[in-house]
Amino acid sequence: MDTKKLHKVLFNLGFEVAFKIDYTAEEILQEYRKESCQTHGSCFISIISSHGEEGVIYGSDSCPVKLGDIYSMFTPKSCPSLAGKPKIFFIQACRGAELDDGAFVETDRGTETPSGHPPQNPFSHYEAVPEDTAVHFSTSSDHAAFLSPGGSVFLQSLCRVLDGNGRHLEILRIMTRVNGLVAWNFESRGQRLGGKKQMPCFITKLLREAFPFSDGSI
Repeated sequence: MDTKKLHKVLFNLGFEVAFKIDYTAEEILQEYRKESCQTHGSCFISIISSHGEEGVIYGSDSCPVKLGDIYSMFTPKSCPSLAGKPKIFFIQACRGAELDDGAFVETDRGTETPSGHPPQNPFSHYEAVPEDTAVHFSTSSDHAAFLSPGGSVFLQSLCRVLDGNGRHLEILRIMTRVNGLVAWNFESRGQRLGGKKQMPCFITKLLREAFPFSDGSI
């Protein structure tokens, strides 16, 4: 469901869309190496959907790929074609096994109960993100990301924003809007995992505003 919806939305926005499915860890790295050597337009968008843990995703062979190794291929030195241009990564993958019970907020007093546990090392791989790059994670550090037969709430929410007037927003406002859709609208179902929440988050090293999905920006 995610791939069909993503293809439709991105194609309608004028992007050249290429899907790579069931790649091994080495094939994932090879594909990014190839992309880093290509001549690109005004921006680069990469959407990853996989199993994962903090700082890594897994190939179809269950071998890990460090996100830092992917990011490092898109520095100005490694990828001159994208120097000074926005590189945007959306990553649908677990970052751990913790589940988010949500938070109860008392708006009149401005207090809330903690949601989950603070990660031991929340900045473990962030340093590898190069300049002019933003990364949007489907869930918070050390937490699981939910996926159903109908698709992931994270990528479905992204498509919902891009399918409407939200596509004209600056990229960080798009990410914030996606965060809100997931945080407010999603709650897991089931006897064992019911009632859990999901909170996406993003990190940015963009040096200027970016409008990658607005008309005429590609």
